[in-house]
Amino acid sequence: MMGRNSHLWQITHLLVAVVALVWSPLPAQAPGTGAIAGQVSDPSGAVISGAHVTVVGKETNSRRNVSTSSDGLFRVALVPPGAYSVTVEASGFKQAGSQLAR
Repeated sequence: MMGRNSHLWQITHLLVAVVALVWSPLPAQAPGTGAIAGQVSDPSGAVISGAHVTVVGKETNSRRNVSTSSDGLFRVALVPPGAYSVTVEASGFKQAGSQLAR
């Protein structure tokens, strides 16, 4: 059985990889905005539904909170370019986070 530190690494690694792929502005977004999206899973690949995801703008200190879907997916739309921190909290796991900049 893997320890909680490997769960933390898995969630952090996944957030960084998915956010890097989805960060560019999307056609359905307002001009000058993008989205931060991803999927939260444990080291075995099982998705984590109901995890709390918080996105905080570094310059504005604006805060957006969402929960993952039953598929472990989350999306924060209409995000202006800038630096953000993304944290994930789920029952039974340590809090995981990542720093993002555009």
